Parts: sequence; C-alpha cells; structure tokens
Amino acid sequence: MLRSVRTFLSLSVVLVVASGCATGPAASPSGGRFDHKLEAWDAEGAPGLAMAVMMEGEVVYAGAVGLADVAHGVPNSPATVFHGASLTKQFTGFAISNLAAEGKVALDEDIKTYLPELSYGGPTITVQHLLDHMSGLREANSLAPMAGWGDADVFSDEQRLRILEGQTALNFLPGERVEYSNSGYGLLAEIVARAAGVPFRAYLAETYFEPLGMSQTQMRTDITEVIPHRATSYQPVSEGFVVAPVNYELVGSTGLQTTLLDLLAWGKALNERALGSAEAWAVFEERTAAHSGEPASLGRGQELRPYRGHETWSHGGTDAGYRSFLIRIPSENFAIAIMSNRFDVDTAKLAYGIIDDVFHGGPAAPEPFEPATPAQLEAYAGAYELFPGVIFSVSTDGEELFFAPYGAGQGHAIPQIGEGWFLVGGATDLSIRFLEPEAGRSAGFRWTLGLHGSIPAKRIETVAFDPDTQDLESFSGRYFSEELGVAYEVRSEGGVLMMHHHKKGSGALSPFQPDVFFGGLVQEVRFVRGSRGEVTGALLSNSLADDVLFERVE
Repeated sequence: MLRSVRTFLSLSVVLVVASGCATGPAASPSGGRFDHKLEAWDAEGAPGLAMAVMMEGEVVYAGAVGLADVAHGVPNSPATVFHGASLTKQFTGFAISNLAAEGKVALDEDIKTYLPELSYGGPTITVQHLLDHMSGLREANSLAPMAGWGDADVFSDEQRLRILEGQTALNFLPGERVEYSNSGYGLLAEIVARAAGVPFRAYLAETYFEPLGMSQTQMRTDITEVIPHRATSYQPVSEGFVVAPVNYELVGSTGLQTTLLDLLAWGKALNERALGSAEAWAVFEERTAAHSGEPASLGRGQELRPYRGHETWSHGGTDAGYRSFLIRIPSENFAIAIMSNRFDVDTAKLAYGIIDDVFHGGPAAPEPFEPATPAQLEAYAGAYELFPGVIFSVSTDGEELFFAPYGAGQGHAIPQIGEGWFLVGGATDLSIRFLEPEAGRSAGFRWTLGLHGSIPAKRIETVAFDPDTQDLESFSGRYFSEELGVAYEVRSEGGVLMMHHHKKGSGALSPFQPDVFFGGLVQEVRFVRGSRGEVTGALLSNSLADDVLFERVE
C-alpha cells in the first residue's frame, strides 16, 4: 500500500516548462520516478502526452514528452492545456448532482419540464436517464452527418439542441438498456444552465474552477478563441502525423480544456469531498442499472471499478487525436491524470499500470483458463453487429477462431486470452468477450478496448440471397426526413444504387440483405415497403442513431 512509498509524499510541485525541443520527459517533482512510463511516446518531431501522479493529496510526479505543436517544435509540458473530451462528463454529472441536492433539478422529473421544446412525446425520459446513459436518445454527433454536416463544418451547441428538438423517436425505450450518450450530456448541460440561470461555462467556472484555483481550465464554446499553451491534436499516418481538428463548439458531453495539475486539483477535491453537500455526493456516487440488468457503469460521469482490492473511480476522453484519463483511489487520496495529443496513446492501460507498480510492485499474473472446446468455438461462430452497417464475421476451423469484417473472407486467427475471451488486436488491446452460449449459440460479445470499457455486439441472422435479383429501379426516388429536415435522392445508375445529397455528394449503396444496403452517405439504409410491396420509405442509421425515417416523396 501507500505506506511503503511515504518517502515520496513530502515532495512539492515544482513545474519546469521547457522552452526548446523535447529530448526527454519534462522535469518532474519526483526526480523522474515515472519517466520510463512515457518513453514509448518520446520520439523526435512527434506529438506526445503529459502525466501527473498524486499520492495522499500531494502531486509527486508531473512529466511530459513529445510536442504540443509539431509545426513549431513546441514541447508538451505539465503546463500544456489539452482538450479533455468526454472527461467533461464528470463535471456535468457533479453539477447536476449539486443542483439536485439544492432542489433546483429533480432526477425523476421529465426532461421536458426543463426542455419543453423537445418534440419527443413517448414514454418519459427523466433527468436520471440522461445521467446514466439510459435515455434512448439518438446520438446527435451521428445525426449531424446524416443531416448534411461535413467533417470540416462547425457543429455548435445550438445546432445540436435544434437537431435533438426535432427527434420524435428513440433508439430504445427509456431505461430499457444502457447506451453511452453524448446527446444526453449535452442536454444535461442545457438543464444546468437553465436551472442555475447562467451559461454552463460560467456555472462551472464560478462553482468549481475558480474556487479550486483551476486557472487554466475552461469550457471551449468558440473554436476561434485563442487558448494559451493549448496542444494541437494529431493522428498518425503512414509517414508522420497530420492535424486532426475538433470542429465543434459543444459542452456538457465534451469541451473541457485543462492541464494536468488543474485536473489533479479537481481529483483531490473529489477525494476529500471538498465540494458539494452530502446530498450531492449521494447522487453523484449512486450506481444504477437498466431494466435489462446492465449496470450504468459510466453513469454520473465516472466509473466505479474494483481493481486489485482498490475502489477506483475513473473516466476518460477520446476526440480526434486527443486522449485523456483521470483515475482516483479516494481511500488513499491517490489520483493519476493523463492527457495526450496523439491518437495512439492508451491512457487507461498506462494509468492502471502505474497503480500496479505503486501498490503491487508490478502487474497481476494472468488468470488461468480452460481452452475453448471445438463445440464452444462453434457456438461463437456467426455474424455480429456492433453498429448499423458495422458487421463482423467470426468463424472456426474447429481449432481456432477467425475474425474479419463481414464479407471480407476468413480474416485472421484470434488467440484466446480468457474464458470466452479472444484478442483481436495486440497493439491496441482490442478484444471480444462472448456471452455464455445458450442452446449452443452465443447471443453476442462485448467489444473491449483495453481498460476503457466495452460496447455490446449482437448476433444477427442473415439469409442467402442474390443481389442481382433485386430491382434497383424500385428503390429510386426522393426520401425526406421530417425529424432532420433533409432529403436524399436514390437512383439506379449503371447497375449500382446511388445515394445523392446536394452538399455531401454521392455514394454507392452496397447490398447486404434484401432491402438492406450499407454505405452510400450513411452506415445503413433499410428500405420500407407498404402493404402492396411498394417501397414507401427508408430507415437510415449511423452509429448510435438508429432507424431515422425518411419517407418517399414525389
């Protein structure tokens, strides 16, 4: 436990911000105790990351490698400002918890009490549904491209609210299951603003950032705003890196701009419960489950995860090339903050690895498991849908499992790493864990990226059919969505079904099943037929935005 590392606890924080090109980790108050953890990303001319560690309420390490600005050779440092992405949700969750404790927001209240302009009129969506990712709301970030937004277009909070206002249907009934929702947290930010009587950005600044001395932290509401010492976002390409911009002005679900030490000031305040009331904390730490029994693991903006005898609370963020992670062990007043401006940093793996070293002297030994039998492998084989239009094929030769995108052949063998658990990609710790088979078939698997959580994929049934037998001309027409206020043209051109949009251009639709196509300008198009067999409309889907109705019009 931490008692064995008390010699490090009296170290004070001394930030040294480097002024030249990075040749190693920026100076840290612990004399470099964790510098070796950053070496893998310390490459000349490349972006990198920053990391800080707090033990018993004192920052004992703050280091950084790589460049905040590759074009100008500006190094990352512990004082670099990074985009926190979904780490923002923790602040939104605490803000709602605070307002609920003050009686300004009721968790069991219909969200239309606070947002009466919403068109949705089905079963009640409560504030708690938003908090715990159980609302069923479609993902606005996926509706926007369906409505015509391009990658380079700026997407604002007001535009997101307008899109969500028009939605009359959901992905599922409120409370039925858990599905991670940026839409929900965007609406929560609007509820905070209306209940508090000030903009969300101002509420967080006045209530949390300023009292905690988080002087380099803010919500980004204008992409033209100059934020001093802010790192640029990058993604790797075949040779070097390219800028990966974040072209939106959204808060609540994202928008946090902060530094390592500001983030640890927040972590310390949470560990010591220096913010809010006992009533607010009761809301913030409550764990709930959906009707399906699935726990809302990331509810309230933080995940409670038992890890090697510790109660850890964490949340991460991923946007463009930015990566962030904050993990706390309140019983030890311990926290780790990691922020990166390159796409390929596994922040959770790095953080849990440090916990392993600090508390246990190294990683845990792998748990033993029984290799899957040929019958078990056969039970796992099948087609699985992660998102609409994102289908994977799992097959077996009786000795191994093989994994591939649907229709791409057998794919590659995936080694077993646990009970029903197989490693898909070693470089990224991407794995799939199958549900226990029933009647000789697994109903799905959990798509897991290291320690960042998982996404369910369900088994789907396909039928053999000849795409050439489809009458493509029968699908031709104009399709309009009242919910999004946008139209698409579908035409048969040279034996290919094409989808057209006045701004987004054109895309070919690839047949998957009868009346179901992938690609085009969305992930999936499922045509709808009337009582006489005529095509009357189409249901368009993107990830976490299911079955938006587009009616066929003259």
